[in-house]
Amino acid sequence: MGKRIRKRLQEWIAVLTMVLTIGGGSYLITRGVDEGEPDFLEIGWWNIRDLSSQSRSDEAISQIALVIETLEVVAVGELNDPEALKRIAESLGTEWEWAATSNKIGRRAGTREYYGFLWNSEVVEMIDSVRVDPDPQDDFDREPAWATFRTLDGTLDFTLIAVHITWGTRVGPRKEEIRALAQVWDRTQRATPDDDDLVLVGDFNRKVGDDAFIPLLSLPGMVRANEETGPTNISSNTTYDQIFISREVTREWTGEYAVIAFDELYFDNNDALAREAVSDHRPVWIRMRIPAQDDD
Repeated sequence: MGKRIRKRLQEWIAVLTMVLTIGGGSYLITRGVDEGEPDFLEIGWWNIRDLSSQSRSDEAISQIALVIETLEVVAVGELNDPEALKRIAESLGTEWEWAATSNKIGRRAGTREYYGFLWNSEVVEMIDSVRVDPDPQDDFDREPAWATFRTLDGTLDFTLIAVHITWGTRVGPRKEEIRALAQVWDRTQRATPDDDDLVLVGDFNRKVGDDAFIPLLSLPGMVRANEETGPTNISSNTTYDQIFISREVTREWTGEYAVIAFDELYFDNNDALAREAVSDHRPVWIRMRIPAQDDD
């Protein structure tokens, strides 16, 4: 518990710095923590540009780890080499673990990538292994992947679904994939009957408000957790990185979320340097309350 308390203090110092640096809470909706308030879990997503051991120096790996060290579970996109994910976990500390899809996912050589997951094993554990959506209608270039996690005290379990929607000059294929996510949600729910809590994260390659999200948002209780998010790329002109959750089922979400503008915090808004060393996307995360008992 001592490590956990110290970690929370470090996190809130980082949050305070973020608000002061970015200004007025533009990228953060949060609240103070009162003594005796229940514990929390931060779950995130990050598209880390062309992530491989060859493309990142030890210094860059350490910088990536610094950006996400206050989170507990992070899904990672654009992973081209699981060894890089291992290096990030090692940089984060001995309590961090990692897992990735067994193979690259994608129809074409130019779009294939792994999905990866990082988690703090002092707080959560992964149940079983990373799974890939079966995509029976071949709707996706890169099929979504998912993994189930549980807090060590067993009071909160959830399945984190990661997706990287296809990219290209044609908008139509992107929209079609997004529309198919409602079926992915349903398939994952049926594949995890003991866990009703799903969290869908990813790079959707369409901005908040696009009509392609209507089928997904029409599911019972479904909300975009970062509906009023600030820009999720370092150029500050897109909101491609998003998080979806069902309020009807998952009551542990506190309503809080953040976009970590690491390019402003650590690179003095030098986009070229931030992109080369780290990524052109910013991490996004939500905060979940750890309940006294599991309500599944």
